[in-house]
Amino acid sequence: MKNSRISKCFHATLIVSSLIFLIAGCTSISEPAAPRGGVANETQAAKNDKTSATIPVIQYDDEGDRDAAHELATAEHYKLVQTDSPDDLGDSTEWIIVGGQNANTLYKTYFEDITVADNGFIRVMKSEVMYEGAKRQIWGVAGWNQYDTIMSVRWIIDNGLPSVSKKQAWVVVQYCDEADRTTAINLSNTFGWPLINTCSPSELSKYQGWVLIGGQNANSIFKQIFGEALSKHDHGYVSIQVNDSYLFNGEERIAWGIAGWDLSDTVASARFVIDNGLPQDNVKRK
Repeated sequence: MKNSRISKCFHATLIVSSLIFLIAGCTSISEPAAPRGGVANETQAAKNDKTSATIPVIQYDDEGDRDAAHELATAEHYKLVQTDSPDDLGDSTEWIIVGGQNANTLYKTYFEDITVADNGFIRVMKSEVMYEGAKRQIWGVAGWNQYDTIMSVRWIIDNGLPSVSKKQAWVVVQYCDEADRTTAINLSNTFGWPLINTCSPSELSKYQGWVLIGGQNANSIFKQIFGEALSKHDHGYVSIQVNDSYLFNGEERIAWGIAGWDLSDTVASARFVIDNGLPQDNVKRK
């Protein structure tokens, strides 16, 4: 009986010792985990770096493009930088370049030149380049004039950055009187703008820009927007009216009145647009 007790005590002692050893072992194994806070901080820093690299940066060069660039940056919460050097765009792998070749040296570097034939279109060009060892996705947001650029910016706000280049008309050519049909068709075909024969502004509502052919005596929409803008004193002149804040169905539209005192003046006014694009201010010239 005495030996049995000793044996039980020995086994009990052995079990207790084993438990102590295991507890001590677990403690010693867990000790190296103490610096985990530092590892976590490094991981978070890496995440921050990654986030910084994937947030698009909007670049513009000329003050004339500031409003368009700022509108996009504010709407999408992107970083905004005014610069003419890619070195100032940080580690971002997504660049949005606002303004065309005449106003932005980076646009000229990475994209083909814009021409008058691009007037009246939303243009968001997509490219990909290697810069400082990293692949950069680049979008060129620019048009023939500032109206085209701002409409391209608003398209991105509504639809997001496209995966491929996007070009889409935002203006429509309208005529009411049959006498202006040939002039309207010629202008539409030259630029590739949609053409609508209507005397009702409701049929133009899907477009932000309205190119109206024919004056107040031939086009009721012209008269609604520009009133009695033309008189006999306009005979022999190229004449183009511009209203960039015409409110229709709760939205601002940009309207151009391409019309002269007679048909030959209207034809000459349309020719001016073909050669120079849609103006941002009224035009009256011989």
